[in-house]
Amino acid sequence: MNRPPVHIRFGGCELTRSRHVGAFFNSPDEEYKSLMPFISEGFACGTNVYLHDGKFDQDQMVETFERLASGSTDSPYPLSRIVCQMDWATQRESDLRHLIEFEARINDVWQRHEDVVVCICDAARLSGEAVVDIIRTHPVVVLGGRAHENSFYLPPAEFLEQTGMKASPGRSLGNGRVI
Repeated sequence: MNRPPVHIRFGGCELTRSRHVGAFFNSPDEEYKSLMPFISEGFACGTNVYLHDGKFDQDQMVETFERLASGSTDSPYPLSRIVCQMDWATQRESDLRHLIEFEARINDVWQRHEDVVVCICDAARLSGEAVVDIIRTHPVVVLGGRAHENSFYLPPAEFLEQTGMKASPGRSLGNGRVI
């Protein structure tokens, strides 16, 4: 692979060719202080996994998450903790609508697995309508720093019907399989 190196900083230095890092900490606070800048920088670089070839493809993302999910026959991970930065979709209304539809649909995947997926949104960058729709697509929401079972959550088919976002041919609702 002859791609130019991506500059990544960790632990106060730039990682060069070797990027397999063994990190040893004396306290959770030290761990947090070391890892937080690394994670924040990753978020600041964008969420390219969502924008393959510069556009958002819901079906591709369903397939990607299905492969990453624990319990998948080809998944190398026994249990994943996935954090998704969603602010990329706030730049265009059409991306946001597609993302909200995807957020509803992806529940069919996550209900079959024990992985934890946290979707992060900057509420200040969203309209009130978008915030409400995003809340209705998540069975658990974090408000004020605490997780709550979401009484406003709607199952995918019900949410899509209520909002008029019908799944197109090739998209499944109910069993989570893309056909």
